[in-house]
Amino acid sequence: MDKNEVTTFLMGVFVGFILLSTYFSNATSVQFVAFLVGSMTIGLASWTISTTRKHIGSQLDLY
Repeated sequence: MDKNEVTTFLMGVFVGFILLSTYFSNATSVQFVAFLVGSMTIGLASWTISTTRKHIGSQLDLY
């Protein structure tokens, strides 16, 4: 992973943290774990989308 991919992942985690924190304002421990997993999932999704777009773009340059 290069620096841009790490930045994209962390930005996705941060956005997920902000979005989900409004939902889990009075959370139990189980909800907090779900909150952390959800934040990481949003970060992973943003990284996957970024990497896929970069890969598709490089494949299109070949034609």
